[in-house]
Amino acid sequence: MLPYILLFVAGLAGGFIAGLIGIGGGIIYVLVIPAALHHLGVPTAEIAQYTIANSLFAILVASSVVNYQHFKQNIYLKELALIGLFSSLSSILSLKYIVNTHHYSLFNYNLITLIFLLFLFFNTIFKIKSKSVAKIENHNIYWYPIAGLLGGLISSFSGLGGGIIIIPFLSSFLNQDIKKASIISSGVIMLTSLVSTIFNLWENPTHQLPIFSIGYIVIPISITLIIGVLFTSKLGVKYSRKLSSPQIIIIYSIFLLIVILKKSIELLGFNF
Repeated sequence: MLPYILLFVAGLAGGFIAGLIGIGGGIIYVLVIPAALHHLGVPTAEIAQYTIANSLFAILVASSVVNYQHFKQNIYLKELALIGLFSSLSSILSLKYIVNTHHYSLFNYNLITLIFLLFLFFNTIFKIKSKSVAKIENHNIYWYPIAGLLGGLISSFSGLGGGIIIIPFLSSFLNQDIKKASIISSGVIMLTSLVSTIFNLWENPTHQLPIFSIGYIVIPISITLIIGVLFTSKLGVKYSRKLSSPQIIIIYSIFLLIVILKKSIELLGFNF
C-alpha cells in the first residue's frame, strides 16, 4: 500500500511542477518509481527501462493538461514543430538501439541521469548569479533541431523529460524568457512522450510481470501517478503566471538538487 501512496504523492508534486516550470514532472516521478518497481518484484536488470517508460507515460498526461491551459493563451508553432520533430526522432532511436537493450543497466541509468542533472544545476546557478541585463533574443531556427536532439536523448535515457535541457538551452543559448521556454518545452515534451509511450507499449520486456502491464508500461503504477497529476497540473499553470522568471529559476534549481542527491545515493549502492 505504501508504494502506491508515494506514487500518488509523486503524481501530485509532479503535476504541479509540470504546470509551474514546464519540465513534465519526471524529475519527481523518477524519485519514486524505482522503489515501487522493486516492491512489485521487477528485476534489477530492467528497472531502468520500466522506470523510464512509466515516467514518460505520466509526463505525457501532465504535459497534455498543461498544454491545454497554455494553448488557450500562447502557442509557438514554429519552435514546437522543429524541436518536437527532432526530439521525438532521437528519443525513438535511442530507446530502440540503446535504452531498451540488455546493455543499458540501472547503474548506467543513474550515472547518465546524474551527469545531466549536475550540468543543468550548475548552469542554473550560474544563471541566477549572473543576473545579466536582458539580451536580444536569438531567432536563428538552426538551433532548434539541436535542442530537440538533446531533449529527446535525455528524455529516453533518464525518463526526466526533455524539458530539463530544452528550457536552459532556449534561455541560455537563444536568450528566450524562461516563461516562453517553459511553454515551448511543455509542447515538445507532450509530443516526445507520446511517441515514446506508444513505442514502449509495443516492446517485449525480458521479464514478464505478475501484474497488469503492457510492454514496459505497468498499469497500476502509471494510473496511480496519473490520478495525482490530474489533481495539480492545472494549478501549477495558474501559479506559473503569478511568479517571476527568477522565482521559477530558483524553484527549478531546488528540484534539480533534490534529484541529484537521490541519484548520488543510489550510485553509492543504496536504494530507498
